[in-house]
Amino acid sequence: MQLKYLLTLLSVLCFFAVSQAQREAAGRLKYKTLVLSRCEAEPDRLSLIPSSVEVRDAAGVRIKHFTISNRRVLFADSICTKYAGQEIFIQYRTFDFDASRTHFVLDSAMLTYQDIAIGGYELRQITKSPGIIDAPGLNYRGSFARGLSVGNSQSLVLNSNFDLQLYGDLGGGLKVAAAISDENLPIQAQGNTQQLQEFDKVFIQVSKDRTTVTAGDYELRRPDSYFSNYFKKLKGLSVSNKSDLNDKVSLTTAGSFAISRGKFARQILDIREGNQGPYRLQGNNGERFIIVLAGTEKVFFNGILLTRGFDYDYIMDYNRAEISFSPTRVIARDSRVIVEFEYTDITYLRSLYSANATFEGPKWKANFNFYSEQDSKNATGDIQLDSTDIAILSQSGDDKSKAVRSGIRSVTPSERVELNRILYKGIKNASVPEGVILVFTESIDSAEYIAFFTEVGTGLGNYEIDNTQLRNSRVYRYVGEGMGRYRPIIQLIPPEKKQLITFNATFSPTASTELFGELALSNLDLNTRSALNNEDNTGIAAFTGIKHSFRLDTAARWKLTTQLKHEFVSENFNALNPYRPPEFIRDWNVTALTRRGVENILSTSATLSSGKSFSLDYGFNLYDRAGLYSGKKHQITWITRTERWQIRAYSSFLNSESNTLGKTTDFIRPNINARYLIDKKYGFYAGIEWDAESNLLRSTGAGNLLNNSYQYSHIKGYAETDFQKDLAFRLAYSVRTDYFADADTSPKLQKQQNLN
Repeated sequence: MQLKYLLTLLSVLCFFAVSQAQREAAGRLKYKTLVLSRCEAEPDRLSLIPSSVEVRDAAGVRIKHFTISNRRVLFADSICTKYAGQEIFIQYRTFDFDASRTHFVLDSAMLTYQDIAIGGYELRQITKSPGIIDAPGLNYRGSFARGLSVGNSQSLVLNSNFDLQLYGDLGGGLKVAAAISDENLPIQAQGNTQQLQEFDKVFIQVSKDRTTVTAGDYELRRPDSYFSNYFKKLKGLSVSNKSDLNDKVSLTTAGSFAISRGKFARQILDIREGNQGPYRLQGNNGERFIIVLAGTEKVFFNGILLTRGFDYDYIMDYNRAEISFSPTRVIARDSRVIVEFEYTDITYLRSLYSANATFEGPKWKANFNFYSEQDSKNATGDIQLDSTDIAILSQSGDDKSKAVRSGIRSVTPSERVELNRILYKGIKNASVPEGVILVFTESIDSAEYIAFFTEVGTGLGNYEIDNTQLRNSRVYRYVGEGMGRYRPIIQLIPPEKKQLITFNATFSPTASTELFGELALSNLDLNTRSALNNEDNTGIAAFTGIKHSFRLDTAARWKLTTQLKHEFVSENFNALNPYRPPEFIRDWNVTALTRRGVENILSTSATLSSGKSFSLDYGFNLYDRAGLYSGKKHQITWITRTERWQIRAYSSFLNSESNTLGKTTDFIRPNINARYLIDKKYGFYAGIEWDAESNLLRSTGAGNLLNNSYQYSHIKGYAETDFQKDLAFRLAYSVRTDYFADADTSPKLQKQQNLN
């Protein structure tokens, strides 16, 4: 009952407070500047308080010859003649109503006479109330809510929620589309479903004819380019236009200027067999506590792009930056999981601007793309750089190991008496890089230092967390050089800038021939506060190719398609994001090759096909990295489809040599999958799949088998129904035989078999 009385009293107080606020707002002194074009002026929509109205001219001289008529100020003829076309200033107060406005409970205009025996009138109600936005060409929907929350352990809290979707015609050829949402506590949607809804977003798009302007929160996607690859969530402005230069050539332009909400990262997960997660994602600088931008992730499992959702392949906790896999994707010891994502980075304010232009003719097309993303040197986010930090960054160049400062500082008198402060005493030791060994102390008299520690990796630090000390904060203890994971240092993050310019063109002289190419220029500055190490900032890359198709019969049922492509990448070229397939480094066995060099990739292929029922493809590829690596790869794919059968066979063979790594490779990967449709009505299939790999690595000189060589054969039989049906099942039985190298005991592969 006490809570009921409290709410009643609160409501009454709110009512009087709102009423008083309205009266105060209505009686507030107001000012208006008008140009006197006729003998009257209407400064406000509410009734004027006559005694409060004062009128002055531009020189400040008071004008007295006027009268007040509700909302209007009526001037004498002499005043109209004297001040015609000049500015006048009106000072006034208003009532909180318009006296000339008609107020009624029932609209008598809606009363209609009925010619009946009894006679009388009928009240006809308005069936449709006017909308909030009175525009016939606009369609909108949404919700607006305000609420109060009270409880035993919290004060009065005002909750708000706003959601609006708007689209339609504004008139004059202007069209608008908007999505505006705002939460009192903005949060990111959880990635346990395939569809995501953002809770705090403003998106407005206005278009007229062939011009479109977008403002607010929007997404910038990869343009028509080979080297330029990105997907960004931005907050800013974007403009696009399409025009015809003449009857045959059109021009499409687009430009964006915005604040980047995230930073790209690519991580190969260190998986553990049988562990479906969660796995923690990290930032580019080893940040362990990051927030992933919802919907920006791409997850590749053994080269296959997965689908987000609890009923699909994985779920993502964006706020904790953790990913967990569904039972449909069982994590094994040889599983390869690559995650590409954008995460929030508030170290610096990051701006982005891009420009695109596309010229298109009857047989050709040309694209120009420019992209620039840079950190602000001055406007920082969650850090403040002092003169010492700036000096360190200016001398560190691109070497992040030099961009560090000591995390040890002397304790101040006020910090000595803080109860939860972790304090250390120092033992002088010239053999350690810091010159002093820190020892935790509880004595105020012996406390000398306060320290900030950074995790640098196993075997690279000299301190570990002391779990024997029960404190609210972490306590670190010295364990010896190279024996710990932490150092008393502060890692400084330098501001970066990355830019990419690409120009590509496609020309089709005939319907069966296509020529294409692209030239790219990149600029990557890892530390814009330093002039050191800038000689390797810029790099170039080029991609060219030709494609031609032959008709082998008059009915065009059989077709032969040939392709020839070449890719050149200089040693200092840096793409915005990886543009090659995620399995590229594994396909060519260059995982351990970290040195950069000039790259050349030559690819040829020939495909014989007959509609969708038959396809046979052969490809030959050469990959060379400037004396560090050279490889040759053959690929063949055969696909056959009939009314009942679906057969796909694939195999690749790689032979490579790396003088830097001192090894040669023979890498064979065959795969055959055959399915037979038993029942069309229920989509019941039976099939068999054989998958195998043989990756034999040998030393260049002696030809000995290396320890990381392996081989396996996996055969699986299964029966399944269409998973799009309401009732679906899959039954499978597999046998896998693995062979692992053990160079210490035998030059041959050792056998291991698993049944599932």
